[in-house]
Amino acid sequence: MALRGGGIFLSNNVDTAGNRIWNTGITPNGINASMITAGQLDTNLIRIFSGSDMAFQWNAEGLYAYKKDGESYDEKNFISYSGEGLRYILDDKTVLALDGNGLTINGGEGTTSLDSEDGLGVQDGEKQ
Repeated sequence: MALRGGGIFLSNNVDTAGNRIWNTGITPNGINASMITAGQLDTNLIRIFSGSDMAFQWNAEGLYAYKKDGESYDEKNFISYSGEGLRYILDDKTVLALDGNGLTINGGEGTTSLDSEDGLGVQDGEKQ
């Protein structure tokens, strides 16, 4: 490892003349992700942006993929995957859920559910 004014450089190889072959690890412009070889990477939050809009987010609660609306992403409309299962959220309302209880689809006027105990169920109005 070499620590210089331009960054941190890593080497585990030498050329045929015995000179170190250096790879850039960290510079003021960022971290070279190809140098990360950890079996586990601990982080509190990962966000992937498309321009200035967040397209994906991964945190302790789960993984979120935001719906693309034209040229931007809508943070009120997304799919989430977590320990609670898979959810499709549309305008802050869960319209589809797939979890340990089965599959639930919430429509504008009713709910359709499929689970191992009750089979297929259709209810009018909001499901309680």
